[in-house]
Amino acid sequence: MDDFKSTGGRSLMCRKILSSQGDMDDFKSTVDGWEEPYVTEGPELTGGHGRLQVDGWEEPYVTKGPELTGGHGRLQVDGWEEPYVKKGPELTGDMGCFKSTGGRSLMVDVVICLSTTVRNDTLQDVKEQRVSIKCRKQLRVEEVEMSEDIRLEPELYDSCKPDITRLCQNVAFGNAQVIECLKENKRQLTQRCHQKIFKLQEVEMVDPELDYQLMRVCKHMIRRFCTESEGKNTLQCLKQNKNSELMDPKCKQMITKRQITQNTDYRLNPVLRKACKADIPKFCQPILNQATPDSELEGQVIGCLKLKYADQRLSPDCEAQIQVILQESALDYRLDPQLQIHCTAEISRLCPEEAAAQEQTGQVEECLKVNLLKIKQDGCKKEVLNMLKESKADIFVDPVLHTACALDIKHQCAAIPPGRGRQMSCLMEALQDKRVRLQPECKKRLQDRIDMWSYAAKVAPAEGFSDLAMQVMTSPSKNYILMVISGGVALLFLMGLLCGRFTKRVTQELKDR
Repeated sequence: MDDFKSTGGRSLMCRKILSSQGDMDDFKSTVDGWEEPYVTEGPELTGGHGRLQVDGWEEPYVTKGPELTGGHGRLQVDGWEEPYVKKGPELTGDMGCFKSTGGRSLMVDVVICLSTTVRNDTLQDVKEQRVSIKCRKQLRVEEVEMSEDIRLEPELYDSCKPDITRLCQNVAFGNAQVIECLKENKRQLTQRCHQKIFKLQEVEMVDPELDYQLMRVCKHMIRRFCTESEGKNTLQCLKQNKNSELMDPKCKQMITKRQITQNTDYRLNPVLRKACKADIPKFCQPILNQATPDSELEGQVIGCLKLKYADQRLSPDCEAQIQVILQESALDYRLDPQLQIHCTAEISRLCPEEAAAQEQTGQVEECLKVNLLKIKQDGCKKEVLNMLKESKADIFVDPVLHTACALDIKHQCAAIPPGRGRQMSCLMEALQDKRVRLQPECKKRLQDRIDMWSYAAKVAPAEGFSDLAMQVMTSPSKNYILMVISGGVALLFLMGLLCGRFTKRVTQELKDR
């Protein structure tokens, strides 16, 4: 029976075959040499060994009681069971999923076809889904079952067999443990397996209920925090409650894993993808031109959007999503794939203790900022400079500074709305005002930031007017600079006025002649 359990299209769930018309005339069952078109009753099918025959292909099966005589049931082979649908009109006639194999397709192909259609309709936010509600309900049963064991998805299993042997040899099948192992070792996967895992993650991010490990590890937290959320918003709900005191540590760890995955590619973050659908092609088209359908962009698009956020050029919806990502990654460097790629060596050299901390609270980022002058790799230095630029636009993106200055923001900048560098400018004005006494820690952190920004301005000059304006506003010599600029403008105005009067007088004299 080994062939029954492991052979590609004939294995596991692929044994369930549906007719495109909903009838099963071509499905013949033979027991002890007797066959008839899809037997629906009779003891012959209810208690012995036999063979299922479809288009001349047979395999052994064991029936279990009357389950094969009507509606849904379970097929049992060597003590192993799986659900099956006898007639299954719920999965027939939708989206032409049966055309590729002469009117029939294996169940896995059906599920994949319909799942893709549902996912595309969800991403495109269509008014009416092409797959019926009744079909989607039955589809969910099949999808959840397939997500539990990689062997239930023959195409994925075949693509990743060498990787499973190499990387997950001691991991047991079931509970999606092998799939989770492959996800955790994604950078070491062969190209074929990597592409399949990327596609799987894309599906799971659109519909988190298909993420078996997430749903298993976080089931109690979902009941606690997300009972009113739709299934597709489960991960979003968990992320919003991640830092709650009531959050289970294991669930929190799982949420962080999924956040790391989402930040590697905007396509794995449906909420961001929808919010930034106009901004991404507008600002990041060169990166999109280099993208391949089945592999990550390693956070390049999100990095591109972060820079535009600092320049205050994003649409409101996109800006709100990037702000959330910036705040999350500012607390945990692992959520910033570009920082990880370029700064791994520098973090190991300069910030090993901070990186080893069990709870990440922004200390690694702070360490890199403080040691900016000691960073040798240009790529890492650029990422840290980008972090400094982002923190100018929003103090919440700088958790260490925000924590140090929380009381001062409340007292000195309560009326100032957050974002676009407004609260940062307010604090800088308070720092320069001798009548204002800031908290010692806040004052120290602000002075550190001024020194960092001064260095950043020398290394990476302002790229636009917004950068220049922010550098002026955060400069310790802001009043002097503004005075010089104002004086220059006033001088130009007076010169223009005098020249205008002189020209007018000359013109009048010429007319008098």
